[in-house]
Amino acid sequence: APPAPAPAVSAPPVSAMSGAPAAPPVSAQPPAPAVSGPPAPPVSVQPAQMQSTQIIPPSVQPAAPVSAQPVSAAPVPAPVQPAFPSAADPFAPGSTQPIPPGALPAHDPAAAQNNGPPPRRPSVPPDMVRTPSGRFVRGRVSGDELITSLFEAMHDLHFLRDALDGGQFCLALASEVLPSRAAIVHFFDIDKREWIVACVRGRDAQQLINARHPESDPVLREAVRTRRALVIPDAASQAAAERYHRLGAVKSLIVAPIMQAGRALGALEIINPLDGAPYTPDEGNAMTYIAEQYAEYLGSRGIVLDRERIQASAAAR
Repeated sequence: APPAPAPAVSAPPVSAMSGAPAAPPVSAQPPAPAVSGPPAPPVSVQPAQMQSTQIIPPSVQPAAPVSAQPVSAAPVPAPVQPAFPSAADPFAPGSTQPIPPGALPAHDPAAAQNNGPPPRRPSVPPDMVRTPSGRFVRGRVSGDELITSLFEAMHDLHFLRDALDGGQFCLALASEVLPSRAAIVHFFDIDKREWIVACVRGRDAQQLINARHPESDPVLREAVRTRRALVIPDAASQAAAERYHRLGAVKSLIVAPIMQAGRALGALEIINPLDGAPYTPDEGNAMTYIAEQYAEYLGSRGIVLDRERIQASAAAR
């Protein structure tokens, strides 16, 4: 239906004092009737459907796509031959196929001569001297080095067991610094007035063990008289004792007396230097020093004159 016309509105009276329009009077007319229109469509009260979300566990997630590597356009290298022959190779181990002539390298006698066996080492090392027992020693030591070597080594003498061990130690030390063909320790038997060979060093000297010489032996008696080492550079005419004949030709020797309080306990003797040169006075002084240290050692341990004990000690060397 068409809307009803709106009622006429009268102008509000103006107040004489303020000039502002006065408030409109409250109308006593009833409100206009509601206009009816077409009914609104009904609103559905059905709850909206929630969209379900599917959760995928990590174990079933699809793998990341793998990008394909581009194919190189470089040429393919030729196949490498194996380092070892194959089974079909006629030169392979165990092959029964005959080896064609000319397949093996030709033998060159000149090359074989040039590539001969290496030179053999010398039987005697350089700067070394071979002793009669087969050992190699450095050679004769001289000067200050000789005394220094003896001074440092003689301390070990006082840790040895008896006079026979001490005698072997002194002979070994003398042979190290003055390589000689033979070395002997004599003990003096004051009851029988004889010299007895108690220790030896050298292959030919073993036969002298327990040999006895009279007190009047010219070389030993002269060394005791001077109380110092007796150096004989040329002993061919002076060494007439039996022990020298058993050792062969004697060229040079040193005899150092072992003295304590003016009494002879024995003597140290070295015979024939291995290098052929005669002994020198400095080497005689070295033998005197060894004999003095040995005499001090024997002063607290005594000498050994028993034949069986001397023989057993020599056999154990």
